[in-house]
Amino acid sequence: MDLTMSIANTASYMKQTELMQNISFKMLDKALDTESAQAEQLIENMSDGAVSFGHLLDTYA
Repeated sequence: MDLTMSIANTASYMKQTELMQNISFKMLDKALDTESAQAEQLIENMSDGAVSFGHLLDTYA
């Protein structure tokens, strides 16, 4: 009976570890998606606010 309980405990522990890894990967994936969206927003805001003088900038003045 002791060996059976040991095998059952090990299987339960392995399943719990797998679940925790899956949760961690999902959280990491969500964090990466959030960071990507924030980076895109930052780049968009920088592009919208940037003043472009084009060829009208007088560098000799």
